[in-house]
Amino acid sequence: DNPADPFSRLGQTWSLPKPVRVDNSYCKAIGENGNSCVALMFGGGYDSLYDDNSQFGLTASGNAKFKGNAIYMVHAETGKLLWWASSDATEADGKPLSQMKYPIPSELMVLDTDQDRVVDRVYAGDVAGQVWRIDLLGKTTDTHEDLTLGDRLAVFSEVDAKTDQTANERRFFSPPKWTYVDEKDVVAIVSGNRARPRSSDVQNRIYVIIDAGWVLDEFGKNTGTLDTIMENADGLTTRSGDPLPTNSTGTLPWYLDLPTVGEKGLGSPAIIKTEEGDDILLFTTYIPSLPQAGTCVFDEGVGNLY
Repeated sequence: DNPADPFSRLGQTWSLPKPVRVDNSYCKAIGENGNSCVALMFGGGYDSLYDDNSQFGLTASGNAKFKGNAIYMVHAETGKLLWWASSDATEADGKPLSQMKYPIPSELMVLDTDQDRVVDRVYAGDVAGQVWRIDLLGKTTDTHEDLTLGDRLAVFSEVDAKTDQTANERRFFSPPKWTYVDEKDVVAIVSGNRARPRSSDVQNRIYVIIDAGWVLDEFGKNTGTLDTIMENADGLTTRSGDPLPTNSTGTLPWYLDLPTVGEKGLGSPAIIKTEEGDDILLFTTYIPSLPQAGTCVFDEGVGNLY
């Protein structure tokens, strides 16, 4: 377990690698030519130490630092690391993101936003209720400076505040879904703890939010930060203080409390566009059977489709 090795942060490999074409500047180190190269991208995985609810919001158990707090890009043919992001990354080998310190077991949502057949954006959730956006802008040709941008799009837990409100300790094990509505980037994600499917102590939710993009400074320059949506005692607000509605009001953005005790999402939502151009959101949830005194009957629980 060499701390200098980026793969030392790799946890249990829950995240299915995504084959993608990326800007060729990520592949110059291995002699690739052309406009793009084929890579595999995946989350850092899971750490079973996080099964314990008391570990929520922590980054280590004793001296054992939690694994999985990374996003990787590797060359599909050779397996060579091309790029990575983590709180443990450095400017020399990847993208250091100070809050990417919790396991990312989720698959990645990858997008080609300009339709040039090269992936340029990634969304992912982690087990601390954070949702990440990464823009793969490549590297400069002369100095190989990494132009990649990364920040938290949202924090749907009180992991920053550490108020010990168990009901708000939401986790993401499945990737978000993206769509484009009224010229806005819209992201949907549902929370739920796959490691403890029978748990009933968290109020899980489905969130449908607007990704407003990167914040510009007074001169119109990209600051490399997002107006992150934050969970706090007053509900949800953006970093700049704009409130979000507590339930669906018929307009974006919104979130919905899953209504049954213990109900949780164990998969990714689906977004279907109708012939009329409307976007229909579908998602499934699992409701565990809660233990009843004096019974010896196994009940596998039920599922809902919304």
